[in-house]
Amino acid sequence: MTDDLNAIASGRIAIGIDVGGSGIKAAVVEVESGRFRSDRLRVATPIPATPEAVIASIGRIVRRLARSSGLGTTTPVGVGLPGVTMDNTLKTSSNIDPAWIGFPVVERLRKATGRPVTIVNDADAAGIAEIRFGIGRDRTGVVIFLTLGTGVGSGVFVDGKLYDVPQTVEAAVRQLTKAGARFTTVHGTGPLLEAACRARDEAGGDLRILAVTVLTSLDKDDLIELGYGSDVEVEPLVVARAGHALKVGCDGVIASGREAAALRDAHGDGFLIVSPGIRPVHRDDDQKRVVTPEAAFRAGVDHIVVGRPIRDAPDPCAAAEEIQATIGALFVDHSA
Repeated sequence: MTDDLNAIASGRIAIGIDVGGSGIKAAVVEVESGRFRSDRLRVATPIPATPEAVIASIGRIVRRLARSSGLGTTTPVGVGLPGVTMDNTLKTSSNIDPAWIGFPVVERLRKATGRPVTIVNDADAAGIAEIRFGIGRDRTGVVIFLTLGTGVGSGVFVDGKLYDVPQTVEAAVRQLTKAGARFTTVHGTGPLLEAACRARDEAGGDLRILAVTVLTSLDKDDLIELGYGSDVEVEPLVVARAGHALKVGCDGVIASGREAAALRDAHGDGFLIVSPGIRPVHRDDDQKRVVTPEAAFRAGVDHIVVGRPIRDAPDPCAAAEEIQATIGALFVDHSA
């Protein structure tokens, strides 16, 4: 066998596709090295970029690449899409038609291509590729990169923990909206949260306000020391503070995964829960209310924040990939 045929037979080949606002790019890729095994194809993104039109274009591209590269029907397809991907669908859409939101993307792509299909956010795909095969390869420390296309990605989460007089909080939120931030965190209750939500609404944009409930580094003893009284319990306090935040217009809350189930029971599914204090394995540090990634998502968390378990790992990339694999296994499509 030639090297190409060996790669195909061993399953080390995939068809990679990136859907952008102006173009759909594709190539046959060797997944272990990131090297192209075919010419790079580019076709214009249909206008309007509805799911049906784009998927039809992807189907034609896949058939063309398969014929020219001699690929069998089991060669998988990976598609990067400009939106938040979850449960094999898009929760948001950028530079493509809003009809993508909630559309059964993976199911339709599998029918159009006749192959296994995985979808991922395009900026996430670019980040993983850059870390594994580009500027981040064999490097330690922090690597900063931007994805450049029809827009500049990816999203920005500002863990500002804004906590000041309402006028200052309002001004800060306006500036964050202008900067294109997608999330920011706000401490406090009452006027502070109301000021943040008011500035968000007046400025427009996509900024989401997340209210900090109780820091994951605090437990009952810490709350008593802060003056909450000897009968204070963490979970009811988190639930109560979340209820107030949602009532004044916040988009979600920052809370430990330990309280996520209680938050869903009390307030439903129409808000975001973002959880720090994620620990895949036990470690001694200042975080007290910790959970594993799996436990967090099973309890109803939407996003997790993982810092030191990745940053301080002997192989940060491997640590991140292991967490991602855990998450992927939770959301795998069992209907296929």
